[in-house]
Amino acid sequence: MRRIAFVLVVFLGTGGCIHGQPATHSGYVPITISKLTDKLHIITVTGGREFNMPLYRTNLLASVGPDGILLVDAGFEATGPALRDTLKFLGNGQLKMVISTHYHGDHTSGNRFLSDQAPVLAQQNVLTCMSGNYFHLLGSPSPNRPTVGFDDSLIIHFNGEEIHVVHAPKCHSDGDAYLYFTASKVVAAGDLFFPDEIPYVDLPRNGTVSGYAAQIKRFMEIFPDDVTFVAAHGRSYNKKDLEQYHRMLTETVRLVQQAAAEGRTAEQMIEQNLLADWADWEGQFSNTTLAAWIQTVYAELSGITDTRPSICEPMTHTLIEGTVQDAMEEYRRLRATQPDAYDFGENQLNMLGYQLLGRRRLGDALEIFKLNVELYPASFNVYDSYGEALLAAGDTTRSIVNYGRSLELNPENTNAVEVLKRLRPSD
Repeated sequence: MRRIAFVLVVFLGTGGCIHGQPATHSGYVPITISKLTDKLHIITVTGGREFNMPLYRTNLLASVGPDGILLVDAGFEATGPALRDTLKFLGNGQLKMVISTHYHGDHTSGNRFLSDQAPVLAQQNVLTCMSGNYFHLLGSPSPNRPTVGFDDSLIIHFNGEEIHVVHAPKCHSDGDAYLYFTASKVVAAGDLFFPDEIPYVDLPRNGTVSGYAAQIKRFMEIFPDDVTFVAAHGRSYNKKDLEQYHRMLTETVRLVQQAAAEGRTAEQMIEQNLLADWADWEGQFSNTTLAAWIQTVYAELSGITDTRPSICEPMTHTLIEGTVQDAMEEYRRLRATQPDAYDFGENQLNMLGYQLLGRRRLGDALEIFKLNVELYPASFNVYDSYGEALLAAGDTTRSIVNYGRSLELNPENTNAVEVLKRLRPSD
């Protein structure tokens, strides 16, 4: 399972966190279009199954005019072909540019269907994140990787208006950018706010709670009163909406800070329902809940994110020069002799296993996943991952055993449930 247990659950896959408006399975419509201004259209794509999630919606924004089409984000892989076909009927049908607001999979997974028609731009950290480089292992770039990177900002003249593309560092992640369509007075904000619900701050990708709240305040200060903020998930906002959002952020953070100063842990805050007065902001998914927000704020306050280098640093160096057995021996040696020097957590080995799997080094991946199971026998996630690798190797029998063990440890593991249904259809 491509899941990293940080402080809250972070969903990966093609690099995607999971959030947004839920959508019902009945009457499923993958793409809808609504006109925002004479030039701008909101294209809403519905997906999520590729992440083993219920269907939910992501809003894209398209500038359509005599210069062609400029598209903000490309949505899901599942909706990519339909999006490509839909764009042919907007304006003159000429896609000229795609701009990714950040790297998460529900924003970039459709890039692969458009990159042969137009350049895909993103902040440089997005290109780095999606390059596939993993310590000393050769890169396997994502097929959704943008083709052009920028650092801080750029200005584009397109369809008769000036468009400002601005990097918003250390907010939702380290690679977020927003677009301001100056003549239309519209901001495409991506995930820089989540309308009417708790936000998701990607701490492992250098997002910060403090930076997130500061960016909301900047939005309130630098744009005119009649500006429209288009979020990637949910309804559009005006400045009064943002004021309420900023108040929610600052007040909930203050409550967690105060509780932490009193010596309470994040678990105690959750058990005591610390943010009960903010229940209306409870999100739909695991990383936009009040509990997840408490964990995120507490993690940033406490500095409990592990800043030690990953054990994969020396292990991948050994893998280049030696065998997987040499790399595992290096792991055991360093864990015994320098236990505080590296992050030895299960997440590190899990990611290394998937990196090897993605590079078609199946035998090496199996050994790493097996080691992780031996080291962390109480973790449902390591059995799930090992089961996936065994299935890729054609070992259905042992795959079923490991998925079954994962489900025993975590009956809520929907991925294991679905896989076992396929592998044991008679059950």
